[in-house]
Amino acid sequence: MGNSIVDGMSAETDLTAAEQKAINDKANKLINLDKLGNIDEPMAEIEKNTTAGAEKEATNKTNKTGQAQRDKFDADYQFEIGEGVAFASEFIPDLQEVNYQILDSLPQETLRDLYVFDYWIKNADRNLTVLGGNPNLFYAQSNLAVKVLDHNLAFDDDFLIQEHQQLHVSSDYWPAQIDYCALQNYERRMGEALLKWQELVAQIPEDWQQGAFDYHGIIQQMALRLKEYLDQEFWEGLK
Repeated sequence: MGNSIVDGMSAETDLTAAEQKAINDKANKLINLDKLGNIDEPMAEIEKNTTAGAEKEATNKTNKTGQAQRDKFDADYQFEIGEGVAFASEFIPDLQEVNYQILDSLPQETLRDLYVFDYWIKNADRNLTVLGGNPNLFYAQSNLAVKVLDHNLAFDDDFLIQEHQQLHVSSDYWPAQIDYCALQNYERRMGEALLKWQELVAQIPEDWQQGAFDYHGIIQQMALRLKEYLDQEFWEGLK
């Protein structure tokens, strides 16, 4: 029989030196026993050791695959969240995220202004109800001053006024009937804000412009959206 038994079995998997030596010893014993006609017991032992080695190798491969998947997840997570230097306009200490219970204690006029502002810029990412939500709204614990952040989902093509009316963090504080003078006041303030549009656009860093697909088209589309306040239909969504 020679060493073909050992060669054939060890080729199925990678074994440690100690495991290979143990099998070699068993094989040598097997060869001697084969001459005596007693081969069953040593063969079973060799098969057992070889199977154990294969299982160990399979476990190692599984662990390596799992680690590779975890590494990929970590890489994807880091790419999504970002690392290193990040953009920020201001650091504000003493902030607490708004919850549904605190809303009654916040400035009601500010909440109404925020309701109109998010409607104007078509931002559907400031929601909070009694069931919870993602308000993207904070307040200073010392004086309850409201701090608004996160407008990266503004100018949403899928913005729905019905959802805004039901889910917006300030929806409970927008009156069922808004008077004409209040609407006129908002219209005036929007017009005044747009007078600074070109000035604000000019402040956008050049590297931001280069990273955007059709940058000038995006700016033009945003301006058109903001000018919708000039149409009567725009105000119907606030009545």
